[in-house]
Amino acid sequence: MAAKVAIVSVVLFLAVSCVSCNNTQHQEFTRCMSLVRKHLHSPASPQYSSIFFSSQQNRRWINSTNSKPAFIFAPKQEAEIQTAVLCSKTHGLQIRVKSGGHDYEGLSFFAQVPYIIIALDHFRDKIEHGHTTVKVAFTGQFLGRKGDLVRLMKKRFPELGVQPIDCNEFSWINATLSISSRAKTMEDLLKRIDVLRTNNKAKSDFVNKAMPEEALLGVWKRLMKEDQHDLYMIMDPFGGVNNEISESEIPFPHRKGTLYNIQYLINWNVSNAGETHKSIKSMRKLYKFMEPFVTHSPRAAYINYRDLDIGRNQPDGKATYSQARVWGEKYFKGNFARLVQIKSRVDRGNFFRNEQSIPVV
Repeated sequence: MAAKVAIVSVVLFLAVSCVSCNNTQHQEFTRCMSLVRKHLHSPASPQYSSIFFSSQQNRRWINSTNSKPAFIFAPKQEAEIQTAVLCSKTHGLQIRVKSGGHDYEGLSFFAQVPYIIIALDHFRDKIEHGHTTVKVAFTGQFLGRKGDLVRLMKKRFPELGVQPIDCNEFSWINATLSISSRAKTMEDLLKRIDVLRTNNKAKSDFVNKAMPEEALLGVWKRLMKEDQHDLYMIMDPFGGVNNEISESEIPFPHRKGTLYNIQYLINWNVSNAGETHKSIKSMRKLYKFMEPFVTHSPRAAYINYRDLDIGRNQPDGKATYSQARVWGEKYFKGNFARLVQIKSRVDRGNFFRNEQSIPVV
C-alpha cells in the first residue's frame, strides 16, 4: 500500500451569509446614506455580487440557502463608516464586517436578521520597508538578519545544524509572498487572489503541558486515515515576549505558561449534507480525543478561529451573561467579565452583536 502523508499547512479562510429588509426600511436607509451613496451597493448593483463573493473562501457558506445582505457598503474613509453605523442603527439593520481572516463560522457574512455588510477591501495598510525576515526549511520566520538567526539556532537548537546557506533573507512583504500559495507579486496580494475555496470547519485548543507520546501517536493515526486526508492539525508555538505580557493586559489572555495553540481544520469539496456531516464528525472526533491533553476549566479556544460548537448566543445575537459565559470564558478566560462591563457602558443597546458577541448586563 502506498504510504500516506499527513500534511500540516496554514490556510486563511473567510465565510458567507445574509438577510433582506422590507421596502420602507430599504428606502429610508438609502436616504440616510445619501451623502455616501456612491459606495453603497444594493442587490441590483452590478458590483454587488462581485464584492459579495470576492473573498469568500468557505463553500459551506457560499452554497448555503441564507438570503443575502440588504446592502453592501464599501467605504474609503473612516467618516463614511461612521455614517453607515449611525444609519444602520437608526433604521434597524445589523452590521457584518467583511475583511480577511479566519471567519470559519461565517459571522462576517451571515445574520438571521436584516443587515448590511461593510466591506473593508479599500482599507489597506501601507507596506513597511526595511524589515527583513528569514524563512528556514521548516517555514519558521525570524525578524532580523540571518547571521543573528544562525547564532541563535546554534545556541538553542544545535541538533538542527542550521547554516547561513539554509536561510533566505526577505523584506517583510516578500516573506509574505514566499509562503503564499498563489500570489506572486505585491499587486497580487492587494487583489487578494490567494483564495482556496473549499467547505471547511475549524476548532482550536491551547496546550500548557507537553503532550505524551500516546497523544502524538493517536493524532498521527487519525490524520493518516484514508478517508480523512483533508484533516489538519496546526500547532503555533508561544513564548518569547508573549510571556512578558499579563493575562489581563488586553482581552487575549493566553500568555505565560502557554506552550502552543492548536488549530484543527478539515476541508471537503463535495457540497452535500452527507459529506458535510461526515467531515465535521471527523473533526469533532479528533477534538474529543485531544481533551485530556489540552487546557481545561475552561478548555480554552482562540477567538480568531471562531467555533460555534463551544456555545452561541440566541439567533438574534442577544444573550444573558450566563449564556454567553459558556463560550466567552473559553476565548477570554477572566477577561470576559471585564469585556461585559465595557460593552455595557459603550453599547448599552447591544447594537453590535452576533452569535458570539459580548452581551450587556
